[in-house]
Amino acid sequence: MLYNLNFPNSKSRRYYAETLQFAFMLYCKQPSEYLLARQKLMLPSKATLFRVFGKDIAAWKELLLSKSSSLPVFLRFRELYPYTDEELREQCHFCIGIDAITGKLWKKSGHDDQIEDLFALYLMPLDCKGPSICLHIIQHTNGLASGIMSEILDYIATVQKTLNVPVFTTDGDKSYDFVYQIFFHHWYSLVTGFDGLVEVLKSAKFQDLKIIFIADVVHIGKNLRTLLIFPNKLIFLQPYDPTLHVDITKIRLFSKLGDAINNCDKSTTLNDKYPVTIFNVQTVKDMLDNNCYTEATWLLPLALWFEGVRNTILPVEARLSMFKLAFFILHFFLRLQDVVGVTDRLPNIETPDHRLKFK
Repeated sequence: MLYNLNFPNSKSRRYYAETLQFAFMLYCKQPSEYLLARQKLMLPSKATLFRVFGKDIAAWKELLLSKSSSLPVFLRFRELYPYTDEELREQCHFCIGIDAITGKLWKKSGHDDQIEDLFALYLMPLDCKGPSICLHIIQHTNGLASGIMSEILDYIATVQKTLNVPVFTTDGDKSYDFVYQIFFHHWYSLVTGFDGLVEVLKSAKFQDLKIIFIADVVHIGKNLRTLLIFPNKLIFLQPYDPTLHVDITKIRLFSKLGDAINNCDKSTTLNDKYPVTIFNVQTVKDMLDNNCYTEATWLLPLALWFEGVRNTILPVEARLSMFKLAFFILHFFLRLQDVVGVTDRLPNIETPDHRLKFK
């Protein structure tokens, strides 16, 4: 790059293979940021990158779109999993995660103009060594999974022929709600304790698939955060007492959350980190120290869940205790709601000032 400083004309520049690989990695990480970096650094243009790596990109796209039962992408990384085929099948457990991503760059590379979003399916080892990889991509005309649920389920069945996949984790798309409701009504009527829930989930099935669908905790946190940061919403703690609702002003006043609770920009890259900041044991402690028991109780279950997942320094028993406590808090309020006979969402009402939405 220092050598290329002598050549203002980009056509006169030359790049070593290592520089091209480094630049391509930067571009794949964040295309828009890469274009900004080119204004200051003598990095290769996008056209140069695609001229060098275009064939590789096309080959990988073909692999990612493949529905083959041989799992061609997994085979490319197979040597990074230090197990025999039998050990991989019998001893290793994987989770498949799905998330919708924009298809803007995909369309620019010559694919169907109707494609707006891509659904990326990631394979993540749960109890064995090996990398997490993007296993498959499903093209779609929008970012809602409702139109491709059958395709998603078919691909899960394909993967399960080769690998042990007991868990499928989703984003916050409401298209998956009907799946969650089936699981919820099943275990809710059977389970009274945390250990019972674990046993039920071990044998969970959806249609012909032995698998449990879960929403990942980050997306749950993002959905709950929207209830706090956007106006005209009331969050009730108890279904029989309308005076006990979460006061957002108290959370702002007694905790140092900054943009995590004030930034309403939906596109910010920090949206995945903000929920961890809000639903935090320190935030709960701040609420308790200031006698904000309603706010602390509402924040506590997800705060315990985040802490149990993220704090690897704590003993396993302590982290499991956090999960159990979160479960019992939620279970109590669900039973209470059921006994009182209210729905999870109350009807909106009109007030002289504005319209209120209840949750």
